[in-house]
Amino acid sequence: MSFFLFSILTSSLALAPVQISKAPLPFADSMKSVTPWSVYNRDRTPEITATKAGLKMVLGAVPSAWPYEYQWSGVKRTIRLDVARNGRIVADVSQVGKGSYAHLELAVLDASGKEVKILRSASLNEPGQISFDLTKSLDPALYTLSLRLIVGGANAGASATYRWLRSMPV
Repeated sequence: MSFFLFSILTSSLALAPVQISKAPLPFADSMKSVTPWSVYNRDRTPEITATKAGLKMVLGAVPSAWPYEYQWSGVKRTIRLDVARNGRIVADVSQVGKGSYAHLELAVLDASGKEVKILRSASLNEPGQISFDLTKSLDPALYTLSLRLIVGGANAGASATYRWLRSMPV
């Protein structure tokens, strides 16, 4: 009889399935490959190469009828980021050409992939790091973002090299 009672008690103690967090790991890219990146601004397509120094983007001279005083372009990729856990994006820029600049843009995407908010970091005009605290602009939640590395500058030509990019806690 005691075995029967033990069986009834243990069968009612069945464990509920454990929910594994779907939160993504911190984002990191060592810029060793061009593959995950695609061109962001089709008006000006940069020459993109993965070098030992990082992901290099070069914009040549603009066409003679170019209507603007400067040029810009970049590359993009989509990431998922848990801003509550890793709300800072840091990019190490190892090279910025004369008359050039580098900055990050992040577009918050809704479930259908539509941009609902665009955030832009400060620009660098020389090598250094861009540190972007997303917690100042976004609630602590899981987001799908279009992450963009931007290069821009003089119409005669512009270049920037991104050595690495990662997310981290604030």
